[in-house]
Amino acid sequence: MLPYSSEVLFALFGQVNRELWPVLVLLYALAAGCLVLVWRLPGRKASARALSCGLALFWAWHAVAEFVFFAPFDFAAPYYAGLFLLEALALLGAGVLGRPRYRPRGGVGGRVAAVLIGHALIGYPLLDWLAGEEPTSLRVLGMAPGPTMLFTAGLLLLGDVRSAVWLLIVPVLWGLYAGLLASWLGLMQDAVLPLASLLAGWMVLGRVRRGDTSG
Repeated sequence: MLPYSSEVLFALFGQVNRELWPVLVLLYALAAGCLVLVWRLPGRKASARALSCGLALFWAWHAVAEFVFFAPFDFAAPYYAGLFLLEALALLGAGVLGRPRYRPRGGVGGRVAAVLIGHALIGYPLLDWLAGEEPTSLRVLGMAPGPTMLFTAGLLLLGDVRSAVWLLIVPVLWGLYAGLLASWLGLMQDAVLPLASLLAGWMVLGRVRRGDTSG
């Protein structure tokens, strides 16, 4: 059993959103910048560095937030923070090397990436709102790890598979675990997280099997 309820969870997100709304604005601006780089400077080493380091900032922020805001309510928060920090360091290391090379993709992979990114930006908080949550308590990109996981997976599907296959490990694991947490809390809108995790992992592994290492 979890040491908190869904009501406590959304009340906490409401507090964080209200107190740190300037951070939220900056993180959405960072997300917009990432997308501009993918479409305006595809496959460039410089844009790969900026994109991977930008994603690293999202995960590093979640690591800090777990310690500061969630640790008093959840004994597992430090472990989550460690996992998020591991992903941040992996993305930072990839960024230093200029990997992965992100570029728009056609076909099913490109469409899935677009759906995951769109859901992270708009769909995820929209589902919370449709479920009856207050606008100030919605789980949005940068403030909640769920949409960040979706945004990261979507961008990594646009990257070369040699790097993406390793960088997806933590997002996939978190998506699966978050689905379990959602079942305990009764958050049906979070059913998308394990499904998206499995889909992203399956698509990247499929590219590995086909020998598609483009990027």
